[in-house]
Amino acid sequence: MAENVIYADLNLPESTTPRLQQVTDVQGSTYAELRVKAQGTDAAGSHSSAACPKQWEKHGRKCYFFPPFKQQDWNSSREECAAMGSDLVVIDNEDELHYLTERSKHNYYLLGLTYSEREQKWKWINSVEHDPALFNIIGHFRAYHCTVIGFGKVQIAPCGGSPTTENMCERAATMSER
Repeated sequence: MAENVIYADLNLPESTTPRLQQVTDVQGSTYAELRVKAQGTDAAGSHSSAACPKQWEKHGRKCYFFPPFKQQDWNSSREECAAMGSDLVVIDNEDELHYLTERSKHNYYLLGLTYSEREQKWKWINSVEHDPALFNIIGHFRAYHCTVIGFGKVQIAPCGGSPTTENMCERAATMSER
């Protein structure tokens, strides 16, 4: 029996605590049900806006952090992001691609997009396959399995880091009361 798995990025505010419950339906299938109690749902006087931590840049529903430069490999860059409650950047749409292309005019920044030799395809850290309709990856992928954005393009890069590649982290913007 094939399993159907659905992933969703809920962009929940930090103050929201979801409750996961295991449920068995009448046919004996077991699945997980996620329940979230909305907080601050007073429609009459509650206004909220997405916010980012200090020193992070907001664009759309995401916050971006550009740490001071230090040469490190892809895994260390990802660990640095994780320590801040974020991850390497996943480009979801043309608006985000445009923003990051503009932001990276003079530097290369690592992306959360790597080549899987086993699967013979480019995949984001969230397991989504790269869509070539969004952008082309420049370079011959047999030599390198990581990617960077910079100087107007996305291209292959060594996963071991380079003296010209910087780190960039992203996280969902949180909802805050105004």
